[in-house]
Amino acid sequence: MDAIYSGAKGAKYFNIPELDEDKWVVDCDAELNVSFKIGGRTYPIHPLDVTWSQTGDSGETFCYGTVRVTSPQSFIC
Repeated sequence: MDAIYSGAKGAKYFNIPELDEDKWVVDCDAELNVSFKIGGRTYPIHPLDVTWSQTGDSGETFCYGTVRVTSPQSFIC
């Protein structure tokens, strides 16, 4: 996730109590160009799918990264 978010405008990595986890937080107007290459094909990700906005308990709005690494075992039923 560092490769996606670390260079974004206003990028910071820290714990967000409202979400109970560590996340990359970026400026809400940061423009991120992300794509994944799988099997020789490139799949672009729409910029609106790379971050999500949230309003904290104090009323401030922040945008955090939505791309995550998940183990394959989490998808086994």
